[in-house]
Amino acid sequence: MFVISMVAVAIYYTLMLLHYIEGADFMYIMFIMLFFVYNPISGHWLMALPFSIFFAACTGIAGIWILIYNQIKHKKISFDIDGHVPMMFVVSAALILTVMLA
Repeated sequence: MFVISMVAVAIYYTLMLLHYIEGADFMYIMFIMLFFVYNPISGHWLMALPFSIFFAACTGIAGIWILIYNQIKHKKISFDIDGHVPMMFVVSAALILTVMLA
């Protein structure tokens, strides 16, 4: 079980090195991958895969909202809101969805 979590951490670490996920966002994801192996509500194991799927979905939805915001506010197409977009809300939403639905 922990090998799959470590593979997920390695993937997210690579994303951190490529500057897609940075700082506290990466630390939050890493701790979720390492310590959230067992879902206490449903009793399922191997929560790294559902979390990654929900995280990708939440990131896609957040990206669409950022594009809409920038198109309305700044009249440009960009994934940046004033320099940096914190992903803590997206990661938290993915964690809540994983706990409740997976």
